[in-house]
Parts: sequence; C-alpha cells; structure tokens
Amino acid sequence: MSEKEKMYLYVMHAEKEALIKIGITNDPHKRLLTIQSACPYHLKLLHEFEINKYKAIENRFHLHFRHTHMRGEWFRATPYMLEHFNNCVAKDGEIFDESRSFDDWLFNCDIHKEITKPDNMIMHTARAYSEEGNYNAVEYIIGELEDTIRIIHCMVPKARRRK
Repeated sequence: MSEKEKMYLYVMHAEKEALIKIGITNDPHKRLLTIQSACPYHLKLLHEFEINKYKAIENRFHLHFRHTHMRGEWFRATPYMLEHFNNCVAKDGEIFDESRSFDDWLFNCDIHKEITKPDNMIMHTARAYSEEGNYNAVEYIIGELEDTIRIIHCMVPKARRRK
C-alpha cells in the first residue's frame, strides 16, 4: 500500500461477544465482508476514518487500548472505547476526539503543577499501581498522558509549535 492511496482506520464490533477490531484498509466495506466470512460472530462496521500516516495512527489506537487487547487487532469492547470512537472525527488525515476540550483548562492552570499535585488522581493512581507492581497499568496511564499531549499539540498552529 502506498501513502498516496486513500486509507481508512476502521472499527468493527462483534456486539454479542463484546469485541472490537481496529485496523486499516483502503476499502472498509470489502474488509468487513472478508473478515465476516471467517468470523463466527456477526460484525458491524462502526466507524471508518479517512487517514494519512495510517500505520502510525493504527499503532496509536492499538497502544491506547492495549489494556483490553485480546489477540492481533482484536480488543475487548469497553463503554469508554465505544464512546471514544463515537466522539472521534477525521480532519486533515488525522483523528481527533471532539469531546475533549482542553481550552479552558489549558489557559487557566499551570499544567505541570496540576498534574504533579500529590492529590491529583493521575499521580495517585499511577503511584498506587506502581507500588503494587502493576506496571502495565502504569504504562497505560503514560499512554493516556501521551495521547493528551498529542491532542494539545494539535491545537497549536504548526507555525508556533516547538521543534
């Protein structure tokens, strides 16, 4: 597949089995038929997002939901995951979660002080997981923070971004 082809990130749902498949293709409907023929569960194409840099975006979503990973591109469907994809839109070849608006929070607080406060839920949760040796959960929190940083980064016009 060349970078010039129209590519899509697709999200398929095997509702009765609470499974989600996240993948890339140049034809989501054809891909659904192909996968359905080998899958014993009824599949529904929930979303298709036209994207650029498709491997990077697919990998980002696989990492984002790695805590629910089952096998290959299959993940356990969670209410958060379904809501997340319902809030996503494709713009300029990238995927954004439109429900996340950081504008007020960004401009009205010192981000570092806010996140590193001892009573901050993120720090408290990460510390608790680390103390019990649950490093997968700590890695998940790191992934969430990285996603947040990417979203914030996308809000800044390219000309003003740090190199």
